Amino acid sequence: DGSAVVFYDCYGGGTYLQPSDSRYECDTAIPQICNTLALECKTEFLLERRLKDSEFFQELCIRLEHAVKYVKSFSESAIVLLVIDAADNAVFAAKQNGRTCFIDKLLQQHLPQGVRLLLTYRTEHADFFAFPDKAIFFEVPAFNLHETTAHVKSFFPTSDSEVCLEFHHLSRGIPRVQAYVLVSKQDSTHELIDILRPNGKTTEDLLNDILEEISQRYGERNEEISLIFGVLINLPRPIPI
Repeated sequence: DGSAVVFYDCYGGGTYLQPSDSRYECDTAIPQICNTLALECKTEFLLERRLKDSEFFQELCIRLEHAVKYVKSFSESAIVLLVIDAADNAVFAAKQNGRTCFIDKLLQQHLPQGVRLLLTYRTEHADFFAFPDKAIFFEVPAFNLHETTAHVKSFFPTSDSEVCLEFHHLSRGIPRVQAYVLVSKQDSTHELIDILRPNGKTTEDLLNDILEEISQRYGERNEEISLIFGVLINLPRPIPI
């Protein structure tokens, strides 16, 4: 319908906690959002990064107003959708570094009519944000059976409906659980099911299984393995292995 979507990723492939990554700062986020907007809606690029936070938001709003006019030239019902993905990661990283996240101010900023703001975050981190009263919340549910079936068949195209049904039941439709199992390089769907038996597993269960397997495989080197894991935990993400 002529609408435009501007996407800003706060996860950065796991780099959001690295000292060199400042995607939670206004001088990183706002120019990138503005320049993506320029590509989508023919607005002006923002090249200046030596602005006050208030000036960054002024520049953003000016461009958003022009973007709305652009999309509505195609359809009066068109909107500009600003998507901030993994927003909780940016807020967390800012707190870790004793800084203010641009999202805090973005939620306070009155945006031009015709602009919609969409934040994605983990449900348990809802208290990271001070949402305006008019905010609407949508919980992303687990996969339904149809979606699970499509997921399984993207790896095993000949999977029958009974296998897909059992996989859906044991994984509880949780996409991350399904993904961990499906990429585990099993030879058959029956081996996939066996990973989740007898009562289904959560993401935490699967990770504990991996740790237990490592412990059994390298039993006499458990102290060394624990040290390696301790080092890995403290390395900046993504870990270059």
